[in-house]
Amino acid sequence: MLVALRKIIVPVILSSFLLETAAAHLDFKKVAGGNFARFHHQSVDYAVFMPEHDKIRFLWQNDRGENYQTMHHALRALTNEGYQVHFLMNAGIFNQNAQPAGLWIEKKALLRPLNRRSGKGNFHIQPNGVFYLTQEKAHIITTVQWHNNPPKADYAVQSGPLLIIDGAINSRLPKNHKAAYKRNAVCVDKARRVYFVITTRYDDGAHFPNLYRFAHALQTIGCQQALYLDGSLSDFYLPMESSRFHWQKFAGMIAVVSKRNDK
Repeated sequence: MLVALRKIIVPVILSSFLLETAAAHLDFKKVAGGNFARFHHQSVDYAVFMPEHDKIRFLWQNDRGENYQTMHHALRALTNEGYQVHFLMNAGIFNQNAQPAGLWIEKKALLRPLNRRSGKGNFHIQPNGVFYLTQEKAHIITTVQWHNNPPKADYAVQSGPLLIIDGAINSRLPKNHKAAYKRNAVCVDKARRVYFVITTRYDDGAHFPNLYRFAHALQTIGCQQALYLDGSLSDFYLPMESSRFHWQKFAGMIAVVSKRNDK
C-alpha cells in the first residue's frame, strides 16, 4: 500500500480484556520452521505463523541492488542460496518508488532511514513503530523510542500504526471506520514470541476488518505489542497452506529460513 503525508496525534486506550499468551488460545500445529494456526474472530478467518528455531530474515534487494519484488522471486533466490524457505510475508508499507516508507535495516546495514515526517495514511497514524531483531530476539517499539535510543539491530522495519501497545488497543483506531481490507501484522506476546498474522477470508455477508477490529483480534490471542504491516495486497507463503504462485509486487518481505543441511 502506498503512503502519503498528513499529521495525526494519538493517545493509547486501556483495555480490560487481556489474555496471557497466544499459545494458550490457539490450536497450533507443528510445521517446518515453526508452528501454524488458524482462528476465527468476528466473522473473519485469520492465519498465524509462530517461527521457532529458524532464523527470520528481511528481504528487499539482492546484492545487485535490485528489488526482489515478488514472493516468487524471493523464494527462488533463497532456494538458490541453499536455504529452505518455511515462510514469507510482505513487510511494511512502501512508497511509489517501491522503497520501504520508513526505516529498513537488513543484515545490520541501514538501507532506509527512520521516517519521522507527519502525513496521511496508515503509516502516519501515531504512534507508528519499528519491529526489529537483535541476537534473534524480537522487539516492537514506537518510532519515538527508536529515535531517542536507537538499538543495534540485525534487522528492522518501520511501519504503522502500532495496533497494540502494552496489551492495549491504540485508541486512535476508530471503531466504526468502514475501510475493510485484507490485512497483516507482526506481534509479540509476553514471552517475546513472534506471531505473523494475516486475514484470510470472511463469512458470507461479512467483510474484512477495519484497523480497530484487526487490533481486537490480535489482542484476543495475547499480543502485547503489535505493528501493522500492510493491507489490501497482503499475502503469505507457507508450504501446504499457501503455496500458490505469488506474483503480487511488494517492497520489503520477511522470510523464515534454514540451511538445507541444518539438523
